[in-house]
Amino acid sequence: MLVILLNMATMSIEHYDEPQRLTDVLHYINTVFIAIFTLECVIKLVGLRWYYFRQPWNVFDFVVVIISILGKIPLVPSRISFDAFYGLAGILCVLLVWVAFI
Repeated sequence: MLVILLNMATMSIEHYDEPQRLTDVLHYINTVFIAIFTLECVIKLVGLRWYYFRQPWNVFDFVVVIISILGKIPLVPSRISFDAFYGLAGILCVLLVWVAFI
């Protein structure tokens, strides 16, 4: 829970027209958080196996981790990434949780 709160705090620091140094630091910190959440997901997958996907919150976490990893993959050699899909991914996650709890 503490890692989630720290992740939220670092995401809230981002703002318009921020210095490049801050952008680089936040990018690095975000990569560290993605690695932590990916490790958590892998450990739970190894421990729970297919039962992992029976828990709606685990499915939600899995989708968020996959989308976060995809967001780090550049589409072309420049710094373009999957950032445009984050809004769609958020809607997908909300729908997934909504369907899972019905």
